[in-house]
Amino acid sequence: MTVNQVLQISLEIWGALFCAISGVAVWIGQNTKSEKIIVRMEFMVAFLLVMDALAWGFRGYPGYVGYCMVRISNFAVFILNYLMMLEFSRYIACIIGDQADFPVNTWVWAIYMLTLTGIVLIIVNLFTGAFYSFDADNVYYRTENYYIVMLIGLVGSGLNAMFLMINAKNFSKKMFWSLLCYLVLPTASGAFQLFHYGISLINISMALSLLLVFFSWMLDRVVRQARQETLLMQQRAKMAEQERKIVNMQQDLMLSQIQPHFLYNSLTAIAQLCESDPSKAKTATISFADYLRGNMDALKSKEPVPFSKELEHIENYLYLEQIRFGDDLEVIYDIETVDFRVPVLSVQPLVENAVKHGIKRKGTIVIRSMELPDAYEVEVIDNGVGFERNQKKDDGKSHIGIQNVRNRLGEMCKGELSYVDTPGGGTTAIIRIPK
Repeated sequence: MTVNQVLQISLEIWGALFCAISGVAVWIGQNTKSEKIIVRMEFMVAFLLVMDALAWGFRGYPGYVGYCMVRISNFAVFILNYLMMLEFSRYIACIIGDQADFPVNTWVWAIYMLTLTGIVLIIVNLFTGAFYSFDADNVYYRTENYYIVMLIGLVGSGLNAMFLMINAKNFSKKMFWSLLCYLVLPTASGAFQLFHYGISLINISMALSLLLVFFSWMLDRVVRQARQETLLMQQRAKMAEQERKIVNMQQDLMLSQIQPHFLYNSLTAIAQLCESDPSKAKTATISFADYLRGNMDALKSKEPVPFSKELEHIENYLYLEQIRFGDDLEVIYDIETVDFRVPVLSVQPLVENAVKHGIKRKGTIVIRSMELPDAYEVEVIDNGVGFERNQKKDDGKSHIGIQNVRNRLGEMCKGELSYVDTPGGGTTAIIRIPK
């Protein structure tokens, strides 16, 4: 084996290895049609280099094995060169798509015809030896018509280069120059080999150029991923802003539950108690402070709270209302269980509405909780006119507040809020929370 053969085989084996590794790298992360074409091109060039290395290794090898191997390997090298020309054109067409400034189908079909012509000529050569042949020692040599099979490849590369340059704007600069190198280097090598034949430069330059395409693809992918991550961060920021607005709206709705007239009446009642019953005024002031604190704490709460905490807030509210109404407001607590959670300020607005709409001159409010086999229920019962029947007469704030309660019950614990008429008059508000 000559020095040229050893050098040629070594370069081609290393080139095949690098192309195979590149093909695997693209194959692992392939998502698009163009990336699938790159995978095929990488593996085709790797196989082409292996076949060419075998052609060089078995050149001059005597016997039947040498006879078969030099013919099979050289045939495969020519066929793969033509197929690579076609795959390259398909890759460009895939990237350009509908943005081409030239009829894509016409161009691709021209490359198809050139590829088919080249393959037919190589098949004919198997029987005629018109373009290349082998002597009795299984040594490869060219005939005087060899330039024809080379010319087909040069014409195909020229068409691809023309189409690439016309549509250069559709590629990144890195990808454009790497694709152009893929065409220029093998074409220059082929032109050189028409007149100087020794070491095979076409396949080696093709492998080197394809590695440049691979590195350009990697860089473009990194840029795309960076852009996608930036876009994702922007979307997340928008979502966070929307969530912040929603939280602010919910806070506004919660704050709307603190009725101004209730605050004024409570403060007036406490002021009167300061003269008539200072001890009771002190207790009322503490309850009033606890009530306000409960509303402020609700603004910070994003998770359901124990029902016992909600019940404590209700008790503070009703204690202040009883100061205002005196004996005209009767409150009954029928609490079976507190071992469950509810959205903060989900029951208290129902109690406020029961007082507002259910108490005219004198009335009773019943707060009831119970455990069912599959759920927990909270009932707020009044014996007045009823909130549901009074909604159309309301200023709208109560309706918005109740809708807010419904939304938070559904979102936070898949709960439901319903109203039913109480026998004998009044309304029952029912919160049902699945276990």
